[in-house]
Amino acid sequence: MKPQALAAAVIAASLAGALGLWAANSDSPKLRCTVTDGDTIRCGAERVRLAALNCPELNHPGGLTAKIALDRLIGSQPVRLERIGTDRYGRTVARAFVGRIDLACEMIRGGYCRPYYRFGGAAYDHCRP
Repeated sequence: MKPQALAAAVIAASLAGALGLWAANSDSPKLRCTVTDGDTIRCGAERVRLAALNCPELNHPGGLTAKIALDRLIGSQPVRLERIGTDRYGRTVARAFVGRIDLACEMIRGGYCRPYYRFGGAAYDHCRP
């Protein structure tokens, strides 16, 4: 095999592997979800805590505003989850997307919530307003 063909084959295999890994890690079915508060949604019977995001509780200043903002981001659109684990309350912890929009990043960018550094919030520093 010629060096150029070998290089092309290696690049193609690497890309295929990377795309396969993405597909395996993103739970691709898109779900209809409702908003519980600024950092929690319910998708069917599953309660989902948005990863690396900290929003005010509903009974604190800004809590209702954060919930309304997340509800507007999701609207009636399907949500795609990338599940990470489970928190101490039994909720699924996941990154959540509507189309290509990362919901946690948008909530931070809008000033409704902050990155939750204890659980990977530094990944969202670029989203700060």
